[in-house]
Amino acid sequence: SSCRPTSRVERSSARCLRPPSEIYREEHFGAMALRRVRVEMKAWHTFVAPSDPASSEPAYAGASSSTADQLPPEAVKERRWALLMELHFSEREHWTLAPHDPAEPADLFEYSVALRPSRGPFKGSSWTMMLCFPTNYPFKPPKLKLVGFPSGDASIFHPFLGGDGGVCHCGIENTWAPNMVFARLLAFYRVAVEDAGADVPKAVPAGSDNLMCFCSLNHAAEQLYKNDRGSWSFIAQTRLFGSSVLPLSISAKRDGPETVRIELTNLAGNTVGSLEHISVKSRLSDLHVMVAETFEAPVGSYTWRLVLPDGVVVDEANHQTAISEAVPI
Repeated sequence: SSCRPTSRVERSSARCLRPPSEIYREEHFGAMALRRVRVEMKAWHTFVAPSDPASSEPAYAGASSSTADQLPPEAVKERRWALLMELHFSEREHWTLAPHDPAEPADLFEYSVALRPSRGPFKGSSWTMMLCFPTNYPFKPPKLKLVGFPSGDASIFHPFLGGDGGVCHCGIENTWAPNMVFARLLAFYRVAVEDAGADVPKAVPAGSDNLMCFCSLNHAAEQLYKNDRGSWSFIAQTRLFGSSVLPLSISAKRDGPETVRIELTNLAGNTVGSLEHISVKSRLSDLHVMVAETFEAPVGSYTWRLVLPDGVVVDEANHQTAISEAVPI
C-alpha cells in the first residue's frame, strides 16, 4: 500500500550508480520536504479559529494573544504559516488524519486520512485513503490513494471518480504552487466527491474564489447526472452503500388532491417519521433521496433501503416508477 515507487533497499542500492550531485540534491529536497510536512502537520493539529469572529487573524492552540513582535522568532514564523493554512481549519471538520504506520511515527511522508462527506448521496460514508508526500514537496503536490474501498458489493458511480475512487489529479497539479498546503488537495478531493455537477471549474473549497478544473472519469454517470439527477443520486448511493443499509417500509395516505403523506416504519414496526404533501407523480428514486436527506440512519447503517407495501425493494429496476403506481393510496 506504499505510495513510494521504490523501497528503501532499492533506493540505497541505486545510490552508488548515481553522481554525488544528484544524491545531494535528493537528500536536500528530502530534508526540506520533511521540515515542511512537520510544520503543516503541527498547524493541522493546533490551528484554532479566532476568538473574535470579526477578526481574520488565526490563532494557535495554547498561544497567547500577544502581538507578533512580543512572540519569540519561532512563534512569529508559525503565525506567518498560520495565515497560509486557514484552509486546514475549514477542512479539518471533514477529515481525520494519522500517521500511516503508528509503529513508525518518524515516517512523516505517509498518512492515513478519512473523508466524511457532508452533503450529496455519499453523506454518512467514510472514505479511507493514503496521503503521500513526495520527497520534493512542496514543489510537487501530495497525492491521495483510496485503500480498502469499495469492498464487498459496493461500487462507485460518480462523474469525477474512477472505479477505484481515484480522481484525475491534473486539476491540482496544473495549479499547484510551493506556497500551497496539503489541505488544498483534501479540499479538491472533497469537492469532487460532494459536487458531481458538470459546472467546471469549481470553487475549492466551495464558496471560495479559487477555481479548479475537474475531469470526467465516468461518462455514463456524467450523462445520467445531466439528464436525470434524481436517478443518478439514487443509483450512486445504493451502489456505494451496497448491503450497508437498513430496510424502511413505506405506506401512503392522500393528504391533498395530488399529494400524499408517506409513513415510514422500521422492521420493528416503529414509526421513523413521515413526509407530507408529496406529489403522487414523484418517482420512487425522488422519494428515496427525500428520505435520505430528512432522516438520519442509525449508527451502523449508512442509509435506508425503501421497501414497498408488497415487500418489493426499491432498486435500479423500479426506481423510476411513480409513487401512485407503486404504493396503494
